[in-house]
Amino acid sequence: MRQFFKLILAFAFCFNLFAVPQTILFIGNSYFYYNDSLHNHLRRMLEEKYPEMKFTFKSSTISAARLHHHNFDHLIEHKNLGVETRYDLVIMQAGSFEFSSSSLKNKYLATVKENVSKAEKKGIKTALYMFHDYLPYERRFREDNYEDIVETHRKAARENNSLLLPIAIAFARAYEEKPDIKLHHIDGSHPSLLGHYLAAYTLFAFLTDSSPIGLKYNYLGKVSEEDAYFLQKIAWDTYNQEKKLTPKK
Repeated sequence: MRQFFKLILAFAFCFNLFAVPQTILFIGNSYFYYNDSLHNHLRRMLEEKYPEMKFTFKSSTISAARLHHHNFDHLIEHKNLGVETRYDLVIMQAGSFEFSSSSLKNKYLATVKENVSKAEKKGIKTALYMFHDYLPYERRFREDNYEDIVETHRKAARENNSLLLPIAIAFARAYEEKPDIKLHHIDGSHPSLLGHYLAAYTLFAFLTDSSPIGLKYNYLGKVSEEDAYFLQKIAWDTYNQEKKLTPKK
């Protein structure tokens, strides 16, 4: 039976019946690598859901980096990071202070356009990670920062036909429904473990077009069933709301 299922999977991949990315490159900063790194949590969730698939994730992060700080040409050459096959998807994250001025926003938009073009030439799909906003007590917090984060990412995704991963929107939804939940580290900037779980559940929904509700992975018991269910539901609600806003092609 196990061998039969493997044959079915191979058939599906050949004819692209479903397109769950199996080889993913994450490019970002400390918002990715906190809490045992976002890519590890997502990989474990996908392995739970799809035990017959082999997932290879790489994460390239630079502390406090903006997107243009990364050597994109080097990173997307999969062999440079010891990966056997080309990446199915590259997920790009901007710096958390990258939208604080028009010049920085324009630099980000230009970098996304350049990176997407390079990725497409290699047959790699792209996604933009819409990072969460600061908490109000963080020194860089601005009243209009959330709107800048959302609108700039929407613009970049729309203009470059990239998948949008709306983590900021999921965070805002979670705080609205449960104000006392701790999604941020004490610094008011970085994600807490629960924040990374919400991000991973949201990525799971958008990369698989399926609900994360019911996933059992809890990081060695560090995430309660109550918190897991709440965050899974937030991620799935965010997915469904965003799909309604996405024009049908």
